[in-house]
Amino acid sequence: MPLPYRSGNRIELIRGGADFFEALYALIECAEMSLHIQVYTLEQDETGFGVMERLKAAARRGVQVYVVLDAFGSQALSEAVLQELRAEGVWIRKYSPIFRGIRFRIGQRLHHKVMVADQQLALTGGINLADKYRGVGEAAWLDYAVQLRGPLCQDMLRYCMRFWSSAQRLRMPVFSPADRAGEAAARITRNDLRMRMQEITETYRRAIGGAACEVLLLSPYFIPGLRLRKALAAARKRGVRVTLIVPGISDVPMIQRAMEYLYDWLLEIGVEVWEWNQSILHGKVLVVDGQWVSIGSYNPNALSDYFSLELNVDIRDPRFAGRMQAELTELILPQCTALTVVKIRSRFTWMRRVAQSVSYYLLWAACRLAIPDVRLLRE
Repeated sequence: MPLPYRSGNRIELIRGGADFFEALYALIECAEMSLHIQVYTLEQDETGFGVMERLKAAARRGVQVYVVLDAFGSQALSEAVLQELRAEGVWIRKYSPIFRGIRFRIGQRLHHKVMVADQQLALTGGINLADKYRGVGEAAWLDYAVQLRGPLCQDMLRYCMRFWSSAQRLRMPVFSPADRAGEAAARITRNDLRMRMQEITETYRRAIGGAACEVLLLSPYFIPGLRLRKALAAARKRGVRVTLIVPGISDVPMIQRAMEYLYDWLLEIGVEVWEWNQSILHGKVLVVDGQWVSIGSYNPNALSDYFSLELNVDIRDPRFAGRMQAELTELILPQCTALTVVKIRSRFTWMRRVAQSVSYYLLWAACRLAIPDVRLLRE
């Protein structure tokens, strides 16, 4: 079961690019006692080194700095750089190493992006720490995060502390309960195969299943399972307007082809499909009835359902939901291209159609064959 909603939070929407990194730098610099950073990708580039220098500075002023990176997503980060961080007092490790001795293993991936300072301020969303997310040398990838103040930061900190040993936990400061910082009610939801948790997956299905008027989805890797597809089809039969924003340019071509395989079906049931072509799309957002938002690292596909550690924030606040909906419908949709059956059939050659089918079924088969506990397959 997901954690309960906590009231009294102040939540701000942050778009990727310079705005996010300014917020991240401010979070690091305001930390006085503890700082947790957990992220899929930290690159050895201008942005990555900028973050690492700030982490070192925080450790030098006495902040307990804990960093967890995914071993695959951050594989380019060298051992020399890690040792330099450790020498400065930063606790850092890679989650789920790809190689254990001479053994190769795929393992569970840490895909969430969480930053917490002193249990008082947190950032989470879909944004990694690299130049392409900040907009260095190319247009910043389209992505979103939320900045949190208030009681929900306690839950974020507890989650981060699970990744460290008992000895290291004892060094964590003891905090008094966080004061109310705003009026928003919010909770964190998680996917974690080892813990038999599919909270985000179930939340997406229930939210769409309970939608009365409108569903708005922003998704870079949209390959939903059968039950989520049924929820979308049922929503359309109830007369719910469903709008899906997908990438026209993808950083993973095979997943792009697999997504395209579903466009005929989506348009047939009446889903409005829009392509973003201004940059790489990487944001993951669900808005329901202009009242409720889920934002974080989760993608509606088997990788996020079964293989990755994912974390979203569910926000039950009409003001924030209205802000998120306005961002997508008034700023993003006017820059997108609407897809129609006529357009996709004229644009996709028969060879592209074959590539779409092959990509979709290869991904489907690979994910299901690799899932270690088949009892989790209920689709």
